[in-house]
Amino acid sequence: PRHYTVTSAPGKPYLQCCPKRIGFVSGALHELNAGDVVGLSPPFGIFTLTLTDKPAVLISAGIGVTPMKAFVEACPEKVALVVHVDKAPETLPFRQEITNSGVKTSFHYTSQAPRPTAAQLVENIKECLGIDPKECAYFVCGPADFRDSLVGALRESGATDVHVDAFGPTLA
Repeated sequence: PRHYTVTSAPGKPYLQCCPKRIGFVSGALHELNAGDVVGLSPPFGIFTLTLTDKPAVLISAGIGVTPMKAFVEACPEKVALVVHVDKAPETLPFRQEITNSGVKTSFHYTSQAPRPTAAQLVENIKECLGIDPKECAYFVCGPADFRDSLVGALRESGATDVHVDAFGPTLA
């Protein structure tokens, strides 16, 4: 089985996921036509903004932006900041949707500057927020090394409300 993040906001009359055209299954999804029937299992997981009432800081890298798109679409008023690391503006999925949401953003492009360290990202978050970062809830999604180092840096900075979404072939 393959797992894909639901990127549509709750309550929409459709279920949207956005697989990248890489690999057999994801590639085959791109060949489907409107009306084609596919077998699905129900969505599952606990990575939701309902986990907290604190201002949310969404931190992602690469395709880890997919749940963040849904969060911004569903509850922009709960999101204090979106931080994302990607190769370039043109490779950042949902860049326009996130930018148009009115939520404060901090995008970092490795084609323009070296990849920021986890400590640098935490410092950037502190500068962008203007409030005590301990007052926020953090939602992190991206490659394992990115997630692990960022969670460590957040905890070192005193953050206690940190939520992580794991994805990849280990879930299949």
